[in-house]
Amino acid sequence: MKFLTPVQASREEFWFTMINTIYLDYLLSYLKTVSNRKDFDQKIKNSIFYNTSITKAQTMQRISRYWWLGYKTYDEKNVSNPYWLTEYFFEYDGSSKIISFFSSNLTNNKDIALGIIEGIKNKDDKIINNRWTYLTMNKYFNAMGGVRIIDIMTREEIKKETTKYIDSIIENPELLSVEDRKRIIKN
Repeated sequence: MKFLTPVQASREEFWFTMINTIYLDYLLSYLKTVSNRKDFDQKIKNSIFYNTSITKAQTMQRISRYWWLGYKTYDEKNVSNPYWLTEYFFEYDGSSKIISFFSSNLTNNKDIALGIIEGIKNKDDKIINNRWTYLTMNKYFNAMGGVRIIDIMTREEIKKETTKYIDSIIENPELLSVEDRKRIIKN
């Protein structure tokens, strides 16, 4: 659905209609997988409607999340494979990474999101490609946002800052809690 604009893709009514018509089989299949959960009612609401802030809801609604992931990770600069960062991002634990990384207003800026993902990919030999890594990078850049205007940084600057911070936590693992070290740093 590359023809959609972000404004069109932000409309809850569009995704509600899609999941209840064209993707109804997908919805019914998903509902079977969560039918025994205590939070079943909430799962239904989140899979069909926008129940939280627009940014977070776009990553939680069962169909819109895929459009937004494709849109936010599509790399026009990589002509040979503009989906290379999409493929990397989705390698492991894709669903929880979508919510933890893209529900932040920080990653509404595509250059910031792509720079962080590419920085993590460049350090793939040292760090685990999971939601904890993306949450850690969000925390870092949110803290940095208190002293620096991040939105004016280029994608390349974001990537360098990401790799610099990863190197820093590899060299000084005490910067992270013991639990986060286990979740993020490769042995």
